[in-house]
Amino acid sequence: MEPERTAGGYRQFSNDDILRLEEILKLQKDYFLPLQIIKEKMRGWDAKKSATKFRLEVEAENKAEKGKKEKTYSAEAALKEAKVTSEQLKGLETYGLVDQKKAEDGKIYSQSDVSIMKVFYQLTKYGIEPRHLRIYENLSSKEVMLFEQIISPQMRGRGKESKKKITGKVKGLTELAERLQQLLRSKALENSKIS
Repeated sequence: MEPERTAGGYRQFSNDDILRLEEILKLQKDYFLPLQIIKEKMRGWDAKKSATKFRLEVEAENKAEKGKKEKTYSAEAALKEAKVTSEQLKGLETYGLVDQKKAEDGKIYSQSDVSIMKVFYQLTKYGIEPRHLRIYENLSSKEVMLFEQIISPQMRGRGKESKKKITGKVKGLTELAERLQQLLRSKALENSKIS
C-alpha cells in the first residue's frame, strides 16, 4: 500500500485503503495467512467487492460443508463396509472407539465411525484388538479437553463471526497437535529396540 501523504508527511488513507487493510487483517487473523501469501491473494482486489476471491471461495466451501448431511450406516451396512465382525464392533463400542446412535429402524453409525472401523480392520492384521486402541481414545479425549480449556473462554457471548475464528483456531491447534504426535512417535521409534 502506498497511501497519499500530507505536506507534513502524515499518511492519508482513503476508504479503499481502509477496506484493503481490513481485508488484509481478516486474511491474517481468520485464515492464518502470512503477508507474502496475502499479497498474492490481494492481486486484482476490488474495494467494491470488499472481500478477496480467496475469502469468498473459502467461506462458500465452509457453507457447503455445513450444508452436507453426514452419511449414516445401519449396523449391517457398517459391518459390511468396514469388513469387521459383529464381535469386533461390540469391542470397539465397549472401549468407546465408535458410538452407535439410535434411529427409528435400529442402530446407526456415522461416516467417522465406519472410517474408524476400516482402520481397525487393517490393524487386526497385526494382531491388534479393540482393547489395545483404548489409549488412542483416551489421548483424543484429553486433547479435546485441553482445546476446550484454551478456546472456551473466548466463546462466551460471541457472535457467528467470532465462532468462525474459533473454528480456525481449533483447526490450527489440531494440526499442531498432530504434527507434535508425529514427531514424538518418530523420536520414540528412534529410541526403541525395534528401530
